[in-house]
Amino acid sequence: MRYLIDSHTFIWFGTDNDLLPTSIRDMIANPDNDIGISIASFWELGIKYSVGKLSLQTNILGLEQQAYDLNIDIVPITIQAIHRMTLLPQHHKGPFDRIIIATALTRGDIILSTDSDFDEYGVVRLWK
Repeated sequence: MRYLIDSHTFIWFGTDNDLLPTSIRDMIANPDNDIGISIASFWELGIKYSVGKLSLQTNILGLEQQAYDLNIDIVPITIQAIHRMTLLPQHHKGPFDRIIIATALTRGDIILSTDSDFDEYGVVRLWK
């Protein structure tokens, strides 16, 4: 199965946070699953870190290494995803979430996120 994880899902998985359900943790850890994170998530995390809205145990380069160490692919932003994003209704104003949604729709990924607003876009989202 192919999954795209949201920014908070990545942080919670990497820090073994109890807010991450065991079922989601198991999906991410399962080597048979293809797990990706959008480069937009790193952009979002970097901005939040730089303005003091997010505390991290490492810097962005450390998060990149963590993704590689955890077998999580870093998914680029493609022109197709940007185009798809321009066609999305304005249910969600967050640019990072919108590109994550468009990327998942373009690639056919299932999103692992707590954000139920994603559901309004017809993506498959799991959180249980």
